[in-house]
Amino acid sequence: MRKFLIISFIVLIAGCAVGPPKEQVEGPPLVKTLSLEEKVGQMFMIRYSGSFYQENSYNYRWMKRLIEERKIGGVIQFVGSIHGTVENLNELQRISDLPLLIAADYERGVGQLLDGGTLFPTNMAVAATNSPGLAYKQGRITAQEGRAVGVHVTFAPVMDVNSNPDNPIINFRAYGDTPEIVERFGRAFIRGVQENNMVATAKHFPGHGNTATDSHTSLPVITAERGDFERVDLAPFKAAVELGVGMIMVGHIAVPSISNNDLPATDANRWLRRGPPRLHDLLPQTCATASARRMGPYRARV
Repeated sequence: MRKFLIISFIVLIAGCAVGPPKEQVEGPPLVKTLSLEEKVGQMFMIRYSGSFYQENSYNYRWMKRLIEERKIGGVIQFVGSIHGTVENLNELQRISDLPLLIAADYERGVGQLLDGGTLFPTNMAVAATNSPGLAYKQGRITAQEGRAVGVHVTFAPVMDVNSNPDNPIINFRAYGDTPEIVERFGRAFIRGVQENNMVATAKHFPGHGNTATDSHTSLPVITAERGDFERVDLAPFKAAVELGVGMIMVGHIAVPSISNNDLPATDANRWLRRGPPRLHDLLPQTCATASARRMGPYRARV
């Protein structure tokens, strides 16, 4: 089975399919004809606005070139309108020789990025209801709306445990400050998404909760002891993998007690290749690209 490492401004590791795979899914025959440079292009996803673009606009011509000449593997849908997103994604799929994998950051639903989509409260507010069923419904609605505009993957849920009250970037994006709360609500959201034909993404592996540093601007170095880190921060990701989450997003986070150095998890062989713990050992040997391909037509529905 073909594996793809999808890289953009963040690093993603393709994980398992939605539930146990019923059959082997091979890549399109055209992949065999790609040059090395074009295969590298398949490893990239490029952010593209949801605003409608004319064919003579710079943004459209730039993206068209990347698809036709560089054979990029996917698109990350960003802020815009529902109409613009549908038109853009349908057009990009039309001009691509290989089906594009489309993702979006729908932590709080499609309405977080698109006017007219449903916008949900923060994860911490959802967990305050003490009803995981609401997290499931959020996942279901997010998947239904996202798939309707042509998106296959949501970069959600946040599976970080917000154990540091001074955390400037996770904070109320987390379900709570204990692994039990995060597992309970995160698993419900994942089921809601993946039982409705969309791939969920557990982030930010190996855990961004126990830090006061924003990884968008600096490298967080988490000083927790190995045992504590595995018990608190890693536990929700293990639970997500056991459930069958379709993708894992790796964070720019250093955990010296695990890796024995200050390298971020995105660049540390101990996290991704050599264990323990090894991310590859946690993930079933299927891929999110295959999951999306099994979902049927790539064309958006309105």
